[in-house]
Amino acid sequence: MILPYLAAFVAAAAAVVVPGPPGPYSVSLKVHTFTDTERLDEFAPEPENRRILTSIFLPNKKVNCSDELVDYMPPATAKAMAEVTALLGVVIPDETFLNMEMEFCKISESGGSEGGPKEKYPLLLFGPGLAASRHLYNVLGRAMASYGYVVVNMDVTYNSYLVEFPDGSVARASPEVMSGEPALVASYVQARQKDISFVIDQLTDPAASAEILAGTNVDIDGSKIFAFGHSLGGNAAASALYADERVSGALNFDGMMLGPVTTEGVERPLILVGRPDSPQPDKIPSWNQTFEKLRGPGLMVGINGTQHMSFIDLDLPNMAYLPQTPEMDAFLGSIDRARLAEIIHDIVRAVLDFVFDEKTEGFCNIESFGPDVELLDIKNAC
Repeated sequence: MILPYLAAFVAAAAAVVVPGPPGPYSVSLKVHTFTDTERLDEFAPEPENRRILTSIFLPNKKVNCSDELVDYMPPATAKAMAEVTALLGVVIPDETFLNMEMEFCKISESGGSEGGPKEKYPLLLFGPGLAASRHLYNVLGRAMASYGYVVVNMDVTYNSYLVEFPDGSVARASPEVMSGEPALVASYVQARQKDISFVIDQLTDPAASAEILAGTNVDIDGSKIFAFGHSLGGNAAASALYADERVSGALNFDGMMLGPVTTEGVERPLILVGRPDSPQPDKIPSWNQTFEKLRGPGLMVGINGTQHMSFIDLDLPNMAYLPQTPEMDAFLGSIDRARLAEIIHDIVRAVLDFVFDEKTEGFCNIESFGPDVELLDIKNAC
């Protein structure tokens, strides 16, 4: 077994800076905890208000801003994510997620605190997979922000395996979070949908958003809101699209479909992206059933060479140390990781162009993004 040696090598190495985002904007980062004082957390071991810890990625037009380096993932979270992968049958050491840093434009340099004009940007809300941390999608969040979107990556307290708050306190999910018990999973989806709507409430309320976005020249365009996510987070995004008319569209990365959206459909765009074989077994409402019920635009896309876990951040320096074995490919996918990141970015951007601006060029020609991209179905769009 060579993984212990790889872990030791990564742990001993100096921190590596993750390559910068691909878009034209610099990106600033705010970490903010939203607390819903009108809702108790049904999953907490003791009564407490629902807390939603977020990373907010903010586009920044300044070219010569002062950079700050932020850890890709804090230590306790890295250890927890290693525990999750082990429970799923694959050993990925926690060191894999450590000793990496990301560059951001310092908030104090953004100009908003100096009275500069505010500029409105569309709002994207992202949810992680079951038991996963929001940090596993930091690169995706920053990348989308670099194209001119405010991106909110949302942790899920007592549903994420561990949530590590800025003060060092943690909220750990109960062991049953990994059980996949249908009623429990359905309750997680409902709670996440409410989380999405609550964060939208806060970021579209002038007083609340002014406090949250203080020190920046960013404002939220409340007419352009999009929800997306991986696995259970993608299901929650689709549920938010069904339940909250402020959500203009949603994208589900390889997540099962639960709830009324599967039987009643929606009129606004819903996009399903995943493995070509993503439609679920008969015991779970399938992608095909959901797609059939859509009353508005729909797109179903397969990416060849992917597995369910391919949709976390894979194009990371430390991921290169993982062994290329059949077991690892079966877990993370066999597709080139840099190429996959490009495909994901291209698909999300094409979807956003369609949802927000009714541009059909990319949306209706999704296979133009390369031979690994397979159009499974499309309706009411082209």
